[in-house]
Amino acid sequence: MASDEALADSDLILILERKNDQLKQWVELSQQQLAIREPMEPAELELLLGRKEQLMEELRKLDQLMESWGARHRRPPNYREVRQLRLSARLLEQIQEAENSFMTRLQKDRQELSREIGQLRNQVNYIQPGAGRAGRLMNLRRQNKA
Repeated sequence: MASDEALADSDLILILERKNDQLKQWVELSQQQLAIREPMEPAELELLLGRKEQLMEELRKLDQLMESWGARHRRPPNYREVRQLRLSARLLEQIQEAENSFMTRLQKDRQELSREIGQLRNQVNYIQPGAGRAGRLMNLRRQNKA
């Protein structure tokens, strides 16, 4: 592909195709993360987020190239370019849906974990009698014997 300063008229289709390739990879990553049913290990999540960050950086560069192309070539997109732009829009919608679903699942997992921690805390507090509780129990036993 030509450099930013020498973008040819025909480079827009190449930029759009490259952008859609990157978006397709992101869709695949989003679907992979949704397919994981077990809680993710921190290292797995970090790897996944790192790959998505790389894709976003590449997409930012491609968007800058598209802006440069648009400033240099002031014309409406042709049929092939419009098709690629529509594909980009569909892919972005798929990514948005998958990311929202993943975020919802993470929030549910976090709520479930928080609830389980609360239950464990209650159980531990019940099992570990404090000095006050033990004293009260001893007094109750003494009162019942009397």
